[in-house]
Amino acid sequence: MDTKDTFMPYEAIDAGALLASLHAGVVVHGQGTEILYANPRALELLRLTANQALGKAAPDPDWRFLDEHKRLLPVDQYPVNRVLAGGEAVINQILGIVDSRSKDVTWVLANAYPERDPGGTIAKVVVSFIDITSEKQDIPFEQIVAYAGDPVVVTEADPVVGNGPRILYVNDAFTDLTGYTPEEVIGKTPHILQGEHTDPEARKRIRQALIDRVPICEQIVNYTKGGQEYWVVTVQTPTSF
Repeated sequence: MDTKDTFMPYEAIDAGALLASLHAGVVVHGQGTEILYANPRALELLRLTANQALGKAAPDPDWRFLDEHKRLLPVDQYPVNRVLAGGEAVINQILGIVDSRSKDVTWVLANAYPERDPGGTIAKVVVSFIDITSEKQDIPFEQIVAYAGDPVVVTEADPVVGNGPRILYVNDAFTDLTGYTPEEVIGKTPHILQGEHTDPEARKRIRQALIDRVPICEQIVNYTKGGQEYWVVTVQTPTSF
């Protein structure tokens, strides 16, 4: 889709040429979330022409944003709406952008800031988007769904030393078993599941398998959020995302 259309300058700002040349996308929303200005990079990331974007409000169904777990993002969690509702800036929100023409996801890092009038009321919200698609480790959900009946934990491969690799994804069966929600464990390491009776030798074997990049099947004691022990057969399969 052509994103070279020109926009009426946002309040005829002198920095219009600078904004137009930025690698980051910049969108300015009005009080009703309607778009007042979008630079060419923002139009490209949002998959819109200038004519389509001008006056567009964030709740428009043509826009489809996803959260980090590829779930449809509720409208009230859009950066502009979070700023308008809470009055505070939104920092480093990860979003996926999709449309009906392609299943490919464009991942962006969004930041949103309020602009207030002299009376302190939010008059505009400025949202910036940085493309992080090449940096995001996209989880193969088709494979995960195939095993959805069993608890699934996806982690980084590295680092093996220190606290170990971070958890990137857990499925619903994991939450049902452990009591931990995705928000409570993503970004942490599997050590959160281990405790007093977790066999240190089993942990060493798992760690070595990670180092050697080889599959392993290991029986180990883990702990629920409430502190209850449970046995699991851990099947660890190295893969690249």
